[in-house]
Amino acid sequence: LLQRSRYAEAEARYREALALQEAAYGHDDVRVAESLMGLAYLMPYRGLEAASESLYVEARDVLTRTVGPDDRRTLVARQKLIARIRLRDLAAGETEMRLLIEDARRALGDDDPFTANSMFHLGDYIARLRPDDPEAERWYRDGLARVERRQGHRHIALIHGLHSLSLLRTRQGDFAEAEALARRALAINEAQLGHDHSATAGSI
Repeated sequence: LLQRSRYAEAEARYREALALQEAAYGHDDVRVAESLMGLAYLMPYRGLEAASESLYVEARDVLTRTVGPDDRRTLVARQKLIARIRLRDLAAGETEMRLLIEDARRALGDDDPFTANSMFHLGDYIARLRPDDPEAERWYRDGLARVERRQGHRHIALIHGLHSLSLLRTRQGDFAEAEALARRALAINEAQLGHDHSATAGSI
């Protein structure tokens, strides 16, 4: 329903599922948290940004109580919540993402794909807040190196970092490296997703 832009119906189905889960399992259950996150993802399509953030907070809190703060699912919920926070307060998003990276490194390890992905997000926030700050580039390159060590040189998890670093290098005037990074992202998308995928079109 969401993919067909039938947002009101999609929300009704999420809320129905949530009510069934809460009746069956209680509020503090991983399955309830998953539905809360699905509903949170939907809310911006309904024009309800504040509701989205509140639902992510609720999902994070449920997961913290049920599986603990170091569980990957809890960290993912935090990352999604931070993505909402940065829309209204980019500086606060930067602060929270730094804390998340510290916790992810401790809980999941330095080379975990989630840790690297969070580094890409932090680089994005810094690049927007302080375009001339070299720290953004360091985060992108560090994250890319970690993905390559853990998952290889042609993994789809590299795309975010490659695209972001390419845009940064474009703004810095290094068009040769920017093009090389973009072409590398395109090659990975074509190999992993196919030529007609929307992500491949994004690289093009």
